[in-house]
Amino acid sequence: MELATRLLVIYRYPEQPVTDDEIRETLRQNGQEASYRMYEAVSKLVTDFRHKGDDAAAKQLEEQLKKMLADWEQQGWINRTVNIPPDLIAKTAERSNCARRYDPIRLGIEHALLEDRHLAAITGVQQTTVNLLNPSPDLAPKEAEDEQGKQVYKMKLQVVLDRLDIHRFLFIRGLDLVQYSFGYSRVSPTPTTVQKNMTMPVRLRAFAHVERGKHPIYVLHQKNEAFYIQLGEDKVKEWLAANGLGAALNFKDGAKFGLAILSNIMISARILMITSVVIRLLIHQSVT
Repeated sequence: MELATRLLVIYRYPEQPVTDDEIRETLRQNGQEASYRMYEAVSKLVTDFRHKGDDAAAKQLEEQLKKMLADWEQQGWINRTVNIPPDLIAKTAERSNCARRYDPIRLGIEHALLEDRHLAAITGVQQTTVNLLNPSPDLAPKEAEDEQGKQVYKMKLQVVLDRLDIHRFLFIRGLDLVQYSFGYSRVSPTPTTVQKNMTMPVRLRAFAHVERGKHPIYVLHQKNEAFYIQLGEDKVKEWLAANGLGAALNFKDGAKFGLAILSNIMISARILMITSVVIRLLIHQSVT
């Protein structure tokens, strides 16, 4: 439930307001029938003022209703002012069929954290995130040391970014990465199996127990440097359509791109896997 609530915020998922009947029942269960009668009376006044054309008075009372709901939520009398759509809850369960690295919901949560920690504010000379159209002195190329050189560099880079439809091209310092391993380790070189023309051991066992029979999780925490590239959504949609993958996703006007990703979890996982392979091939070609 907590995961689905987070997705509501990240993707601006279509909200379903709690109905008056649900509010009444929840307040009744908390012994607050009198509070609901007050809410019902104010709601009727809002309707009456709307019919009379007095929108100012109706709006003022609507603000009072919102405050009542907020107060009841703070008191713990109602759980939330928005229902989580059942199909969103179902999608959080469906993700269990995806490989971890291609789970679109997991990657969406990670990107939201990245946005909050590194991409929301880009200020200062030694900031952790640098817009490469306006690099800090330690990242700027030699030819961009003076003002004229900076303008030439910026113009040339902007031409390349526009050609590739790259909307943001950033450099991130100190990007937190955590790698962990748990569950099993190899115990011997035999028996073996051949995978991708390689001989590999197949015998596994759980990691040795630590205190009170617990299995350890081995963690490696690193601070890395990374490039952040944001592509234009229209070009991505064109690429998906050209590869026969766009029709399976439900793109809606005004909705976040990630909302379409959630419309078909398994297809999205396939897209992420294909994209990962393409990126690795491009990187391999660029260094060979």
